[in-house]
Amino acid sequence: MSEEAKIKSTVEKWSDAVRKKDLDKIMAIYTDDVVSFDAVEKLRFTGKDEYGKHWKACFEFCPGGESMFDPRDMTVTADGNLAFAHSLIHCGGEGPDGNFNTCWMRVTQCFRKADGEWKIAHEHYSVPFDMKTGQPLFNLEP
Repeated sequence: MSEEAKIKSTVEKWSDAVRKKDLDKIMAIYTDDVVSFDAVEKLRFTGKDEYGKHWKACFEFCPGGESMFDPRDMTVTADGNLAFAHSLIHCGGEGPDGNFNTCWMRVTQCFRKADGEWKIAHEHYSVPFDMKTGQPLFNLEP
């Protein structure tokens, strides 16, 4: 199996864990020193503990059953012990109001290979916005 295929498999396991809201399996995919530029709340999350608390808060905001978390159009490049992947992610869940909301986000993930396993060392999510109004464009679709 190519390194790119291994990373895609890792991303699928991670995505499945997100859909099931399995925090332990999600966090097992990250390095201890992960840095994330998430699209929600803060400019930067540093370290597995801090980022795990953020994931937990996201799940509490979407208290319903399984969530939607589907990466699409993924491109992976691996060289040695470093790799990156970028994709569009269709994500969503049932909010506190009982409505199931979804949106498309962009994600870039940087991986580091250690002890034969690929782990996410950096992650960056973003949502496009309208420059004139400053409003996020949650209604865009690929």
